[in-house]
Amino acid sequence: MNVKSIVFLVAVYLTWNIVAGTMGQFMPYMYAAAGNLDDTTISLLQAVMWILTAVGSLAIFSKFGDKIPHRILFAATAVMALAAWVVMVFFGMQLEAGTADSWGWLLWVFVALWGISAGFSAQCFYALWSTELFPTLYRGGVQGIMFFLVRGVLGIWSLVAVAGLGVETPSGFVTAGIIMCGFLLVSLVVGVIWCPNTQGRTLDEITEERYGKHID
Repeated sequence: MNVKSIVFLVAVYLTWNIVAGTMGQFMPYMYAAAGNLDDTTISLLQAVMWILTAVGSLAIFSKFGDKIPHRILFAATAVMALAAWVVMVFFGMQLEAGTADSWGWLLWVFVALWGISAGFSAQCFYALWSTELFPTLYRGGVQGIMFFLVRGVLGIWSLVAVAGLGVETPSGFVTAGIIMCGFLLVSLVVGVIWCPNTQGRTLDEITEERYGKHID
C-alpha cells in the first residue's frame, strides 16, 4: 500500500512541481528574454500572482477544503493551472510581437489562473495526502523519499532540460511550455481518477482501513 501511495503522490506532485519549480526559477527570465518585458512589468506580474495565490489559499482551500469533495476541488485547481499554460503557450507566445502590449489581457489571464490555482494546488493536496495516506511509523521516512525524488527530478530538469530547450527564445519557450502542459495534464488525470477517499475521516480511521489495526 505504501508503494502505491508513493507512486500516486509522486505522479500528482512531481509533475505539478516541475512546472511550479520552473516558474519559480526561470519565469522572470523567460518573461524578459522570450517576451521582451521590462523589469517593472515583470515585477508587477509576479507580485499580483503571489497576491492571488494568498487569496486562493485563504478564500478557497482554507474555507472550502473540508466542505467541497477533494476530487472536485483538485480537478478545479488542476484545470486552472493547465488552462493558464495553454493560454500562454498557444495564444500568448504565438503572437508575432513578443511585447506586453501584444500579449495584452492574455498575460493577466495567465497570472490570474495560475495565481489563484496555486492557492489550493497540488502542493496543498500533497501536504494533506502525504500525512493521511501513511501511518505515523513510516510517514517521516516516506515523505523524505518523495521529497528527494521530487526535488532531484526538478534539479535535473532545471539544469538539463530547460537549458537545452533554450527558453530564452520564443520558440524554446513554446516547446518548454508544451512539455509543461503535458506534466500538468498527467497531474490532473492521476489526481482526479485516483483521489483518495480520506475527507472527513480521522487519521486513525484512515490508517486502520489501509493498514489494519496493528500499525501505529
